[in-house]
Amino acid sequence: MLRIGLRMGRKFAATVASVSLLLSGCAVTQTQRIGSDDGTDACRAYVVALDSTGNYFAEDMVGGALAGAAAGALIGILASGGKDAAKAALIGAAAGAAAGAAGGYIKAKMDQEKDKQVLYNNVMSDYDRELGKIDEADLAFKKLVDCRNRTLQQVSSDYKGKVITRDEAKLRWKHILDQKANDLKIAEAMGKHMTERVGEFEAASTKISESPWDDKAEARFQAEQAQLKATQAQEAAALQKSYQEQQAALAKQKLQKAERAKAQKELQAKLAEDKAAQDSKHQEELTRIAQKKAGKIPTSTAQTHVQSYNANVTTASKDYKSQVATADNPDGFDGALSGKSSMLPDAVIRLGRLDDVGQMRSRAL
Repeated sequence: MLRIGLRMGRKFAATVASVSLLLSGCAVTQTQRIGSDDGTDACRAYVVALDSTGNYFAEDMVGGALAGAAAGALIGILASGGKDAAKAALIGAAAGAAAGAAGGYIKAKMDQEKDKQVLYNNVMSDYDRELGKIDEADLAFKKLVDCRNRTLQQVSSDYKGKVITRDEAKLRWKHILDQKANDLKIAEAMGKHMTERVGEFEAASTKISESPWDDKAEARFQAEQAQLKATQAQEAAALQKSYQEQQAALAKQKLQKAERAKAQKELQAKLAEDKAAQDSKHQEELTRIAQKKAGKIPTSTAQTHVQSYNANVTTASKDYKSQVATADNPDGFDGALSGKSSMLPDAVIRLGRLDDVGQMRSRAL
């Protein structure tokens, strides 16, 4: 019996090791993803920045799949009774990987923490970090697009300045477009990972909301709501008092009728603006408490951020295709080089100039 157990243990270890190696094949180095730095890419720093944010979105998903695969391999072997362990492990690993990639996040969180309050706070902390990373990726992509477009503009400037020939301009133009094509592959993959991860938080929201809060938690919510209402009343009263004091000070000033009317109107406008900001803040706080009470994660915010990111990627992709068409059309390319036609179809205008030309790395293409 001991020998059988040892044999099964050795088979399990070897098979799981193989499974792990198989799955880890998805994880590649930065050099494999974006190529080595050969000194010819003026936008290399921005490519690295984008890839670094993309690595965040990809690695966690792979990590969840690997954890699920290892557990799945064990389940497969145990279910097979030790017969054909390798086959059973691979079948189990496939199921485990799927579990790790879909709903694996909240399962791991719930395995680690049973207290709903702590669990919710942990997931919200992860979610807030996720939002920051999405925005970071969006900014990194915009900067990279802007840099690429400025390198295309530099080709035109060098040609018009007779620094390079038309053939050299064509080669540089196509080289930059090849780089842009790789940028878009990275960005599009990131968008898919973002969408998957938002799905993980949606699954987490559903799972957390399914279990009830205890009596202590309910009492805390009531206390929070009461404190919030008291604070809101105090802030509203303070705002009204400030407005009345400013009105009194205005009445004491020696102003012409027209000037007084203008100052009064400005004061009223300021009160309305401050009150709107205060009301918005209070509503956000009330919504936060309501979401927490319901055990909900506000995934709609992340969805909006991801949609914005994907919209920017789509815009850049359309502009890239237009730039490729320009390069393939002799008349269009000559027009772009001479400045008679636009070689950057509104991409720079839409995404905005985010860095000065002087911030680009000085490289010879």
